[in-house]
Amino acid sequence: MLFRRAWQRSRRASCLLDYLAYCRDLGRPLPLARRAELSDALPALHGRRFYLAQGLLAESGGDPPTQWGEVLREVCRCQQTWRSQFAAHVAQCRDQGICVVGNAPVMRGSRLGSFIDGQGLVMRFNRFYYDPSSAVDSGKKHDVWVRSPSLDRAPPAAVRWVVVSGPDVIFRLRNWGALADIVEQGVPVLTVPLEVWRALVKKLMAPPSAGLLSLAWLRQLLGSWQGVSAVGFSLGDSNCPVPRATRHHWAQEQALLRRWQADGLNLVSDAAKETEHG
Repeated sequence: MLFRRAWQRSRRASCLLDYLAYCRDLGRPLPLARRAELSDALPALHGRRFYLAQGLLAESGGDPPTQWGEVLREVCRCQQTWRSQFAAHVAQCRDQGICVVGNAPVMRGSRLGSFIDGQGLVMRFNRFYYDPSSAVDSGKKHDVWVRSPSLDRAPPAAVRWVVVSGPDVIFRLRNWGALADIVEQGVPVLTVPLEVWRALVKKLMAPPSAGLLSLAWLRQLLGSWQGVSAVGFSLGDSNCPVPRATRHHWAQEQALLRRWQADGLNLVSDAAKETEHG
């Protein structure tokens, strides 16, 4: 309401974009009724703001500008096909198990490496680092690499899928060139559907972490938690401190994880608990 009021009072192009971008961050795409207004505002926008406005317009039905590069165009062309292929692959891996591996300190001493490497599909995040000395805890298998939009790191070797986290950032991410090599190698680069992000924002009243977003997407694709395990996630244990970052609502995320656990998500922190879960 405050973003909208600021725009209504000033009628500045920058305030209109701030209002529409904030709505988009909540998971609400650009309304068709605002498309003409934003298009008329383009000449008054510059730099990052101009790019953001172009993205909102392209997402609502326009064509990506030619200067955005071939990598983005390939990602746009193939996104629905890749998502369908990913959904089919996830379903095929369910019987062997799907493991989402978080980066919380709770992984130290967990002795879950064998359990992780025995799964049909393993998903890891951002700057995960495989150290042979810690393989007994974290394993080494990785099929899906989930990276934040701002991460400056090359994809891990032999990864089969790349997911860029966030509220469907196809038209928001500027540095698609960082993924050019892996796209050329035929590795699908996915973004998370906007409706998954929107549903979590409503529950958490905050942007979800990449781990929670990935779990929610898997739940949507599979229809239940059957076959899905999550390791390396903190439930607020005293030996696993809450991260200092304030962008996410960690207490709410931990409460949601507990609800998902009650609904059937296999959420474990060490090999002994996994054996008990059996």
